[in-house]
Amino acid sequence: MTTTDTRLRIGLSLRHTLQEDPLALLELARVCDAVGLDSLWVPHHTIVPTSYASRYPYQRDNKLPFPADTLYSDSLTLLSYVAGVTTRVRLGTNVIPLITQHPLALAKQAATVDHLSRGRLELGLGSGWLTEEGAALGQPTDKRARRLNEAIDILRKAWTGQPFAHEGGLWQFPELVSSPAPVQGPDIPIWLGGSSPAIIEIIRTRASGAILPRARRASRSSYSSRMRFPPIGASSRPWSSRPTRAMTTSSGRWNLGTSAGCQASSCSAHPTRTSRSRSCAGSVNACCLGSRAELDF
Repeated sequence: MTTTDTRLRIGLSLRHTLQEDPLALLELARVCDAVGLDSLWVPHHTIVPTSYASRYPYQRDNKLPFPADTLYSDSLTLLSYVAGVTTRVRLGTNVIPLITQHPLALAKQAATVDHLSRGRLELGLGSGWLTEEGAALGQPTDKRARRLNEAIDILRKAWTGQPFAHEGGLWQFPELVSSPAPVQGPDIPIWLGGSSPAIIEIIRTRASGAILPRARRASRSSYSSRMRFPPIGASSRPWSSRPTRAMTTSSGRWNLGTSAGCQASSCSAHPTRTSRSRSCAGSVNACCLGSRAELDF
């Protein structure tokens, strides 16, 4: 009989204001590691155009909720920095837009963080919505769902540490090797962001979980109704390192999954539970179906 871990895991989003003082950031990471926090998550944009026509899908005005000159450290570089002063806490990205990355370079960077952290990386990816960002970096911005799906194939192959070739519809490589191999091997958990039907299908069948930031109640209800994960142990997800189907958010407002039992202090499914857990000016209000949430400062 398979059992599912239903514990609610709490993570911290190391957003812009927490990155301003490098020494304070290291001390915060040490404290989070020492007190038993599950994970630390870092958002990612390589550049932010001062004006853009692309529509950010998680705000009513379709714009990012911060100015273009907001501090935005490279997520994997920052996680390498944090890895050096921690030993237990998981380290995640939420999320790296694929339209800013070549999959082989991303495989190398992710494997390096996993190697340096001794197997603690949780890689959050998205297909990317800010096409102006990808274009400025010289990356293709079409066929985004297809590119995300094929990039997962390339990442898993590269992380074996063995020679491999790739002949896909969007990328083709002769035989090559990517080193170092990550401690988790090809099983690094991949979390995906996005809400289109094509992305949801990739999340359902290929991801360790889903990341959806700052969703409104109607959006998350629609999202959860469309999300049905395969059974635990299904062969379509052999790389899943944990028996969980949780989703998480960068805002810490809600998360979804198939775990049973409410671990949260408040959720829409249990409106009578109205108290909200608070810690260090952050808050979590996690849906009872989930097993991971983040605090957002």
